[in-house]
Amino acid sequence: MDNLLTTLNYFLAGLAGNYNIIDFNSKNGKTICGFDDFIGMKYESDSRISNYTVQFGDFNSYNKVITPKVIEITLVTQGTYEKISNVIEILENYKNSTKLVDVQTPYGVFIGYNIINLSYELSVSKGIGYLECTIKIREVEVSSAQFTAFKNIEEQPTTLLGKISSVRDVVQLVEKTTQKITTTMLGADIIFSNRILFR
Repeated sequence: MDNLLTTLNYFLAGLAGNYNIIDFNSKNGKTICGFDDFIGMKYESDSRISNYTVQFGDFNSYNKVITPKVIEITLVTQGTYEKISNVIEILENYKNSTKLVDVQTPYGVFIGYNIINLSYELSVSKGIGYLECTIKIREVEVSSAQFTAFKNIEEQPTTLLGKISSVRDVVQLVEKTTQKITTTMLGADIIFSNRILFR
């Protein structure tokens, strides 16, 4: 339901001509910075193919890596000195942080990006109360954790014949004393591994 309301807010804001930068982690779409007009956009999407030879012509997804999208967006806002100073300060803080943002444009909403560059110019010819700034944002893909816990069994000491030893020492001892065991059964050789796994 939250996603539906957020999408609706984006759509309505776009129709009204409001172009906002929104905090990605905000559940209700908190606007961190608003602009009055949209000037332009430069979009860059790239992918890379592996340098090694593809065997048997088997070209798969792991041979091709899609790099994060990079977008330059030029936005305009007008107002008092305080308003413009506040916009510049917010954008500068987000540029120097790892926080993610969503950016509204007439061509869609770009979700989960990080501001990596900010450029602007204030001049008397355009008016001191007129800010035209270009922000460069880079896509950041966020995935869930692959592992929740990792247990290192080598750090847990065990007692063996009254001596303190680690599991690694026990495994090395077993590997030294046991080799490949070959047994003939019905004329077939059965080879057992020389490693013992502790679980």
